Amino acid sequence: MNKKISKLLVVFMLGCNLTGCFVDDTTSDAHMNNEAITNTTSDILYAYTIDDDNLGNIPIELEVVYTGDIMEAIKNLATVLSDSTFNGLDIEIVGQENIDGKQIVTINLQDSDKGTWYNYFQGSTGGMVTARSLEETFLQREYPGVWIDGIKFEYNGEPMPELDHTVGLETTLYR
Repeated sequence: MNKKISKLLVVFMLGCNLTGCFVDDTTSDAHMNNEAITNTTSDILYAYTIDDDNLGNIPIELEVVYTGDIMEAIKNLATVLSDSTFNGLDIEIVGQENIDGKQIVTINLQDSDKGTWYNYFQGSTGGMVTARSLEETFLQREYPGVWIDGIKFEYNGEPMPELDHTVGLETTLYR
């Protein structure tokens, strides 16, 4: 199935689910009384890479199932992105914190003494593609549901340094 059709189908299904299109006439009394209902559906999230010709997002073929646990989904996105785009380099999800009423997740790009992450930020195009891949994957700007508000990056457990082409990763990025 075509990627665009798959995305449209996911958005359609999510929209129908949120608006109640799938609720039948035998809805329970709890639902009719607006009591809390457990979400038993799941959504699909994608890790992204960037097309360096037109700078558009390209979803990576492996899907991440999201059932409502944001931190678990972010860890799974990190694994997919690391394995498919960054040769298995460590992308550690440090934690989530509330900063000025915004939910911010800290992500550590763990590097060995070899400076392998540093190599991904070499050259203006390479640095931009790396930065945007990280940014778009973790911010999930195309996902219409509840998600985190922002991300900040660390490099080896320290605030992200201004490397040659980190393109803004040294600041907190917002959705």
